[in-house]
Amino acid sequence: MKLFKAILILPLFLISYTQAQNIAGTYKLTGFSAVSYDISRTDFPIMISDSYDLGIVKQGDHYNEGELINKLFQEPVPEIALLLQGVDLEVSFNGDGSAFINEGHYPTVETGENCIATETIPAITDDFEYNEETAQNYHIPYNDIFGNESLSPFKGLPAGNFSLNGSIVFDNLPSTPTEVSIPFLLENSVFEDSTITYLENTILPGLSGGYLIYSTELASMIPGNTFIRPNLYLEWHSIDGEVSGSGFGDEIGEDEDGDDTDFDTIYGLENLRIFEINDGIINNITCGSNNLLIAGRDTDEYKQFKIDKCTSDELNYNSIGYSNCEDYIDAWFENCIETTENDGTQRIYNIGETQNLYSLDLNSGTIWNGLTTWNSINDIAIDDSGYDLEIECLADGNTDDCSGRITFEFEAQCLLSFNARYFMAELTQISCDMIDACGVCNGNGDVIWYKDEDGDGYGNIDSPSEPSCLPAIGYVANNLDPDDTCENNHLNYDCNNECYNDSDGDNICDETDDYPNCTSNIVDCAQICDGLAEVDICGVCNGDGILSGTCNCDGDLSSEFYNCDETCINDVDSDSVCDELEISGCTDSEAQNYNANATDEDDSCEYLSINLAEIPKMFDIQSVHPNPFNPIVTITYGVPTSQNIEGYIYNLSGELVHTLISQYQSAGNYSIKWNATGKPSGIYIFILKTESEVKSQKLVLLK
Repeated sequence: MKLFKAILILPLFLISYTQAQNIAGTYKLTGFSAVSYDISRTDFPIMISDSYDLGIVKQGDHYNEGELINKLFQEPVPEIALLLQGVDLEVSFNGDGSAFINEGHYPTVETGENCIATETIPAITDDFEYNEETAQNYHIPYNDIFGNESLSPFKGLPAGNFSLNGSIVFDNLPSTPTEVSIPFLLENSVFEDSTITYLENTILPGLSGGYLIYSTELASMIPGNTFIRPNLYLEWHSIDGEVSGSGFGDEIGEDEDGDDTDFDTIYGLENLRIFEINDGIINNITCGSNNLLIAGRDTDEYKQFKIDKCTSDELNYNSIGYSNCEDYIDAWFENCIETTENDGTQRIYNIGETQNLYSLDLNSGTIWNGLTTWNSINDIAIDDSGYDLEIECLADGNTDDCSGRITFEFEAQCLLSFNARYFMAELTQISCDMIDACGVCNGNGDVIWYKDEDGDGYGNIDSPSEPSCLPAIGYVANNLDPDDTCENNHLNYDCNNECYNDSDGDNICDETDDYPNCTSNIVDCAQICDGLAEVDICGVCNGDGILSGTCNCDGDLSSEFYNCDETCINDVDSDSVCDELEISGCTDSEAQNYNANATDEDDSCEYLSINLAEIPKMFDIQSVHPNPFNPIVTITYGVPTSQNIEGYIYNLSGELVHTLISQYQSAGNYSIKWNATGKPSGIYIFILKTESEVKSQKLVLLK
């Protein structure tokens, strides 16, 4: 199993661009930013253990399947910071579609078997292939794979696209941006819109793909890169799964971690969600005697517990200005509970803090104020929730003097996870045939820049600068701002967040509307808005499907005796041999009359063996075994004198089922088998008779 913490690796890769010959050359990474989501693949309890080695283990928190574990935004990193971190990557693109990363270094964090992350700065080299494509009209996405607003400084700008394949280090990217899904639930914590959830295998709102801007007139969008003019901006969006080829285990098809999938990413959880009960009196409300860090996020359950306790204790809340327990406890939570997260918790990372935690115990009654204490776990009806258990009371082996709150510790734990990410990278060409006066490979010298009045990344068309090598502060390389009086989050929307162009009035701008003249955005296979045409089973729009009397879309006919799916038209005994092709006979290879060509047992098998070495003294059925049997039983009997012998099988209704033997036999011991294949389970009677004697034996067929 691969153990690693999803990190913001500084990836370089092979690309395809509308004019691949323009990007041929060697580039250096001079700016980088990224956004990463880590999401739980399973329901996973987070456990804490007592600090006294008493063996008390409790659930301190819980992650649901599809819940966001961590979202990390890597602030834009300029070149100088990359170098200080030990990052010095270069990538070379060749005109034949091959590329490689020259040896360099980058920081990475890996999670070990103890779920603790460690940082290394390994060397990296890699060979790739990239595909060249014809020109396409793309834009840097406004939203990421989950539909959340992108943090890209170039979002909305026109761009080409790139793809890569065959890297042993980085994601595969499709030749065109592609829809993706994930075989896990996605909770609302993943989305900016908290009303959204996604079922497993639902197509996600964003696309997986790569985008690029190649220009000799680019300006860096990263603070600190004042004197750098990148030639190439690359942005790619990806998620673990088949499209990216990432996030899987070492052996595809082997479920290495028991979640019934090939996914194998592990997240090392080194922080714990808690809520803190403040100390003292705040706004006339008594909070507590200590600042208590409570493991977990069960604030709703804890609030209900406090309300119930307030009611049962008949707390005098009127004296401090409250009319009922609900209002008082709401105020208590507002003043006494310290949180920093949207879910009403905060996170602790310091190891010292994770070793002095408390746990709720809301099911043992109200005596102990909802906390796990020595008395609560031992059912001692004395409140000991105001102080901690002292370890010294355990030393003498006599625990009668023990009481107090149990403290707990948290250790890093490994969560089954998957990761989604998008990377933003600026690269500067460092080798070329010609360098212009501004130091730009294959450049044309001074550039006209445009004032970005509202700071939205889009320049004003009416505010060109004097030509210069570098832009002044507040100037950018584009003049695409549709309105310089407001910050435009989208080039197609005005300051009121309404489309400039919306032909069908569906609130989707024409520039991004797949069907700009269809309000419902539902078209049939003939591309008719709200049309009724459907694709038939053969993939033909408005087609007739498989023609009557044929087996498939190619018009093939079935074989004689068989259906189109190669099953028999007639097969009464369901043995996959068509009735017309059946051969009746004995199908038991141990029978005297076995027929190797027979496919249909006709109960004609005969089994007989004789032992003349010892002549029996009386006519009798000697043994029946096994009994019960399925489906063959062996019957032995003795014949003291030569005579006619008859053997029959009857059911309990007295009906003759089978004649085993009817012949003249010499004196001796005999053995005969009955094959009951095809007969129902039940009790049968074996009758063995001579001219003067009759013997019987009960047989039990048990299938």
